Amino acid sequence: MQQQMENSEEPISWANFRTHFLEKYFPDTARQDRVAEFLALQQGDMTVQEYVNKFEHLARYSSQNITEEWKCLKFERGLRLELKRVVTPLRERRFPILVEQAKSAEHLEKGPGPVVRRHQKNVVEARQMKKPSSRPQTSQGPSCYQCGGPHLKRNCPQLASGVGGSGDRRKCFICDKPGHFAYNCPEKKSLGTKNPTPSPAERARAAGRVFALSTTEATQSGNLILEPCVLFGKVVLVLCDSGATHSFISNVCVGRLNLVTRDLECELLVSTPSSSQVATSSVYVGCSMEVAGRTFKVNLVCLPLEGLDVILGMDWLSNNHIIIDC
Repeated sequence: MQQQMENSEEPISWANFRTHFLEKYFPDTARQDRVAEFLALQQGDMTVQEYVNKFEHLARYSSQNITEEWKCLKFERGLRLELKRVVTPLRERRFPILVEQAKSAEHLEKGPGPVVRRHQKNVVEARQMKKPSSRPQTSQGPSCYQCGGPHLKRNCPQLASGVGGSGDRRKCFICDKPGHFAYNCPEKKSLGTKNPTPSPAERARAAGRVFALSTTEATQSGNLILEPCVLFGKVVLVLCDSGATHSFISNVCVGRLNLVTRDLECELLVSTPSSSQVATSSVYVGCSMEVAGRTFKVNLVCLPLEGLDVILGMDWLSNNHIIIDC
């Protein structure tokens, strides 16, 4: 290489030496292949550590200026789907910490170590060995444990004839007479069972809870959120209450929007902040409500609210994974 530079009358410097060296041993086509391999890199069957090693090795050949954020995004996109589901929501943009999070997710995915799995396998095998063979396995139908005949013990003629000095052991629990069982008792049809008919006024009851029934109670608490939302094209005042077991709609709002309600088929007793209870038995099912620009389906129980149109409780918050940050 030095002789070549002297023949071309180039100054012998590190920059010139590096240029000639790369042209001969690492041409641009080889670098482009490494860059393409880096951009298409996926974890696949590699462990996280193997993926990190190859990722950092190929990243050296990229000609663009790689920022920490871009490096983290590229690393996340190459992870396996089950690891990506855990790591991506964390939005970590520090590469060393992101790598540790991926390793932790991989460790959790693998489950218990070989010692624990071996112990579990031994426990299962021991339980299977302890299972007794309680009945003989035959392919000729049932056999009697009294006489060994091809019938069930309850139909054994020896029991009916008093073999063994004990007489007829069969006894009916309906008429208390020997010789048969309750399923073929001749007096069974004549007895007839009458189930008590519940009174129409008696209904099943369920318990509910609400933290505020009016705007006054809602504004006095700093943990509740009052927000205008859209219900069937109309703006309504909505209270987000994590202390409410159900979601409710005021009777006034039901009448204003001409909503058709259904019967709950039970009586819901709602506890209020004043330690009293309000009973209700009607609900509007599948109500479409727009909250913060997104549309949700919610079942609204009718309740006499004051100044409030709708209360969104824990049933709606938990079903839609809503977090109240206040």
